[in-house]
Amino acid sequence: DAVPATCAGCARSLRSRQWLAVQRLLVVLGVLATALPLAAQEPLRTRSLSDEAGSAARIVGRGVVAPLDWSAQTWLAVGGATLGLAVLSVLDGDVRDAARRNRAGFLDDAAGIAKPFGKEGSAAALAAFLVAGLALEDGRARAVAFDGIAATVLASALLVPVLQETIGRSRPWHGRGEYAFKALSGRHSLPSGHTAQAFVTAAVVAAHYDTVWVDVAAWGVAGAVGLSRIVFDAHHLTDVVAGAAIGTLVTGWVVRQGADDRARSITPAVGPGSVGLKLWF
Repeated sequence: DAVPATCAGCARSLRSRQWLAVQRLLVVLGVLATALPLAAQEPLRTRSLSDEAGSAARIVGRGVVAPLDWSAQTWLAVGGATLGLAVLSVLDGDVRDAARRNRAGFLDDAAGIAKPFGKEGSAAALAAFLVAGLALEDGRARAVAFDGIAATVLASALLVPVLQETIGRSRPWHGRGEYAFKALSGRHSLPSGHTAQAFVTAAVVAAHYDTVWVDVAAWGVAGAVGLSRIVFDAHHLTDVVAGAAIGTLVTGWVVRQGADDRARSITPAVGPGSVGLKLWF
């Protein structure tokens, strides 16, 4: 999902800025992961790592086969969304031209800083929540981590690559135009993988921490990642919109599934002179 640099010096400079952004991000995430539990509306029951991991695995399994059970209305909604992207594509060329005209100075630097949040930054965020959940015995932070992992597998590791390979849309910097499609060609423009992953992270954090500053920060960073993909000529506008929709919708489904699993579970209950099962519902 990288864009070929026009010169070796530009490539080194871009990588240097991105690595510096990741280093700063790790520090910020450590602070936020510790502070975010204070923003939660109410405590969430802490489950063991094996329970959370098992739930995440089951959710991924259900997600893989979920389309087999989709209703006609759901398939119509998918068709409507696809048609909407087709209509929106008339703006792809104009948006690309505008981004290229204004790619200089602050916009270029900001895009370079935002881009890692769609890959390394997302992984760092989920890892930070997992560490915080373990260290603080915080069920909500653990839920963010495992819901985020499940959504990442479904959206970024499975759905996005399959769509990219099947659709085979050329990237903007290939210069083939907005409507160059060839399935199984190795062209991976639609949808944007970085954007999908950024919105996975934003959606899972915003779902578990429903406060204004968390929502603004999460969705703002995700939007900046999407913008960076256009600025760097890596994706068309519709690629970014599709990635954002996939990341958000898949994560919303995963969070609902996770909430159901956490609301109804059976765990061992061991007490003085007794062994049994504890039912949560």
